[in-house]
Amino acid sequence: MSETKPRIVRRSHEERRNLSKRKLIESALAIAADEGVTAATFDAIGARAGYSRGLASQKFGSKGAFMSAVIDYLHDNRAASQDYAELKQMRGLDALLSFVAVHLQALTVQKEAKAYFVFLAGSVADMTEMRALFAASHERSKHEIMELFARGQKDGSIRMGIDAEAAALMIGSLVIGVSVQFLVDPQMDLARVIAETVSVLRASFCVSGDMGS
Repeated sequence: MSETKPRIVRRSHEERRNLSKRKLIESALAIAADEGVTAATFDAIGARAGYSRGLASQKFGSKGAFMSAVIDYLHDNRAASQDYAELKQMRGLDALLSFVAVHLQALTVQKEAKAYFVFLAGSVADMTEMRALFAASHERSKHEIMELFARGQKDGSIRMGIDAEAAALMIGSLVIGVSVQFLVDPQMDLARVIAETVSVLRASFCVSGDMGS
């Protein structure tokens, strides 16, 4: 009896290009999370992804262009996650609190989440032009949070009269602060911090008399 040969799946040029791009980005995130920013050189990124050492430089041209691709990758993956799908089904206040909790909990289970803040801290410490990329990323997150405030005020779960933009910036800054503190002290009891954060935010934004669970 003749053996059945496995079918060879041939990827298109576009598919191969997208695959190599994704692997390079994932390699950079893993290196940053494990070893820090200075270790995430183009040579190291290419080698860890299983490609030539110069491929990352060839594909992206500059560290700024590469970091922009990394940030877009993280935003797109987050938007496509199950957690985000569930947020769409919640009342505004519950979605807002879950948004915060999900971002902070990711620090303990996703290298990508940790790597984002490692790169962020590096861009601030070195005063590089990449700070503008993170500012734009935080602007996107600010508008996501503002949309949750608008939803909550529409469905009656968030009180009126809140400065949604200022509140969104405050929440984003809180998430950044806790995340960086966790990088400094990985032994901190993150679960307790998340629980207290959610409790404080609920008390701050809920409609009077509706503290929920």
